[in-house]
Amino acid sequence: NGISCWTAFRQNPKKRGAKAGADGIFTKLFVQKPDQSGRDLNFTSVGVDEHLTIFRQVAAILGEHRFGNMDHFKASE
Repeated sequence: NGISCWTAFRQNPKKRGAKAGADGIFTKLFVQKPDQSGRDLNFTSVGVDEHLTIFRQVAAILGEHRFGNMDHFKASE
């Protein structure tokens, strides 16, 4: 929905971030494998509004149960 995405598989998160930054991407999204449920969605973004938008879209697609406690996101709606 209008948000640029960049993905890559790298074991080292610092290298993932460095590669994304070199490519001009400022929003990084990290989602755990489906079998690792109950953990928070982990990503960084430029602004709070973008952060919430991406979080809600991913949680809606993959299921809120995979991302731990979502109360802090629901409270800001």
